[in-house]
Amino acid sequence: MRIRYIIQAITFLFAVLAGVILYNCIADKHSVFERDFSRIRRGYYYWANANFNFSRMAYLLDHRNEFDSILLGSSRGLVYDVSTIPGGRYFNFSMFLGYPSIFRENLKYCIDNGMRFRNVIVLIDEVSFRHRGTFHDKYLIFHRLPHDCAGKVRFYGRYLTTLPTTTDIKYLLGIDCENKRFTISDKGVFFPTYMEDKIEASPQKHIESEIFNRPWIGGEKEPNYEGCIQDIRDIKKMCDDTGARLILIINPTHKSIYNYWSVDEFNVFRKKLAQVSDYWDFSGLNSVNTNNYYFFETSHYRKMVADMMTSRVFNVRLREVPADFGVFVTKRTVNQHTMRLKQASLRNHHKAR
Repeated sequence: MRIRYIIQAITFLFAVLAGVILYNCIADKHSVFERDFSRIRRGYYYWANANFNFSRMAYLLDHRNEFDSILLGSSRGLVYDVSTIPGGRYFNFSMFLGYPSIFRENLKYCIDNGMRFRNVIVLIDEVSFRHRGTFHDKYLIFHRLPHDCAGKVRFYGRYLTTLPTTTDIKYLLGIDCENKRFTISDKGVFFPTYMEDKIEASPQKHIESEIFNRPWIGGEKEPNYEGCIQDIRDIKKMCDDTGARLILIINPTHKSIYNYWSVDEFNVFRKKLAQVSDYWDFSGLNSVNTNNYYFFETSHYRKMVADMMTSRVFNVRLREVPADFGVFVTKRTVNQHTMRLKQASLRNHHKAR
């Protein structure tokens, strides 16, 4: 009698496990099994597919002959329309909470798989030198293609046996997510049309929204200068070794986040970065970063801002660019640049008192 109950219990558990595995294969919450963007482009909820690392890498390798340039960045770069960048056929390989160590790994993976790039754009910001990777290891949403057999077994085993939440099932059925749909272009560009439409329907309401009083703070308190700079050195060496042009860009940073962190720590990073390579700096208290209209919330800038960045860096006229938005920084000019940023921060601090 007891054996029969044990057999029934085991059978039930196997049935539940099989059901969970089947659900995860069908839902594919993080787009792990996608070899192209067709499913994602049909309009699934943004956060349900926040991990684009698998589908992007698979797509890029499958379409390697279509691209000769790449943009690497965090989720802030997802809206960067790379189709407007001259001098190359770019793919946007931005990802949620990406930072230089991940960019280095993905660039190396592409090169090891036979890809060669004419241009490599790397978008960095105040979060880039505040990551050590410990946070990413905890969540499936940040995982990338496992590179060895043991890694694949661990990842896919965990991915397929993760229990779905109520919210996951609602997303799969399309319940309560009609207002949060998006598209991804065949160049990897994220178009959050629902967010853009909402802003343009009432720009002033957006500008005055309380969401800008709650800055999104990412990264660790203690800076990781050397780790970040070494990753960028490695990226530069890979570019030099393969004949690629490296373009470093510091992202625009909303004033609330910029003022939260120490400008002195950011300036230390800027000075160290200038010893590795010249770069463009779009951070600081300029006329874009102090205007809520140009941001979805405190962390992510809008597509129009990315168009301004392209206009400035590549000397094209996609949009009018404010005179104070975007500074080209070299070893020779970095001290002057950081001094101006420090003075602007002090003026803002005194004004706020």
